[in-house]
Amino acid sequence: SLPKAHTQVSAPKPAKKAEPAPDPMPEGPSLDELVDELQAENLRLTEEIKAAQADDLKAEAIKWRRAYDAAQRTASEKMDAAARLERELQNVSNRLQRIGKLFGERDTAKVPALVEAFYRQHAKEAA
Repeated sequence: SLPKAHTQVSAPKPAKKAEPAPDPMPEGPSLDELVDELQAENLRLTEEIKAAQADDLKAEAIKWRRAYDAAQRTASEKMDAAARLERELQNVSNRLQRIGKLFGERDTAKVPALVEAFYRQHAKEAA
């Protein structure tokens, strides 16, 4: 009935049970513990980076040392070759001077032309 529905609607509502408050934070490490853990991780990673860089520097130093040694070997070989060629040039110069004396010429640059002229003259006579 209407009066009965009115009574039910206007009747004071029963008090609700208070809901339990949610847990403030689940169980776990405290903020200080997290900060300490992150600082330790940061320090560990920094040390790893330094070690990797040191290894890279060692590898780079070894590479450059090998390149230096190779350059030294090449330079030594070239110096030996230059000394050998210098001795050979001196021998040729000595021969040209000896030939030049036969023709009465001291300038070794003129000796090949004198030898060529001498050869032509004697080749004609021999023919």
